[in-house]
Amino acid sequence: RADRALRYGKQHAGRGTAVRSSELPALFVPAVQARIEPRLELDGDARAWSERAREQTAVLRKRTRQLALAGTVAARVAALDDEQAIVQAAVDEVQRAFQFALTAILRVRDDGYVESIAMRGVALRRLGVDRWAQPLESGLIGRCVRERRAVLSGDVRSEPDYRLVPGLAEVRSELATPIWVAGRLWGTIDIEEVRAEAFDDDDVRLMQTIADQVGAALRAAQAAADSESSSARQSRSMPAS
Repeated sequence: RADRALRYGKQHAGRGTAVRSSELPALFVPAVQARIEPRLELDGDARAWSERAREQTAVLRKRTRQLALAGTVAARVAALDDEQAIVQAAVDEVQRAFQFALTAILRVRDDGYVESIAMRGVALRRLGVDRWAQPLESGLIGRCVRERRAVLSGDVRSEPDYRLVPGLAEVRSELATPIWVAGRLWGTIDIEEVRAEAFDDDDVRLMQTIADQVGAALRAAQAAADSESSSARQSRSMPAS
């Protein structure tokens, strides 16, 4: 009876009104309906503030993921001493964190081409290959290598040197960042997305950080390999006792 009176008060008498069960109309049947949350009507300034707050929250969440990713990549690649394992670990972590259409690390070859050596992304199924190479004269990746700097585009179709790769026709945004190893431009890390303007300055800084981490790990791996090779040569050259 108390529940029936409470429902009547909510549905007919208004908030804060006390209703006795004995006072309820005999034919009153509580309506069955979903809970309706009151809607707050905002003026123009309040709506603008609310939108900015939501945008800022999204930015902070993305920044948190970026910082976490940078720490994860640094920890993983620092523990590896094999070139392929290093670049694959970096690509795996970037892709796990953001699920881009494509994440790839490419190495500069001596014949004037760049060749992918690690790739992940939903676009790979459409690409139909697990590797590709392109000349340094073409594409945003080629521009990154030629100009020795990060190259960002929010609309790749507007770029005169963009190279359309079969299977990646839906890509709209791309960010290519150089990887340096001991002062030498070793290659690039490239991320692509189907949304226009998908990347911003924070993404540029993040990918530069990851490129630096990969470069440092590759340099350490090369130094370790050189040291091991030198030790092996010295061991072979020592006279038998």
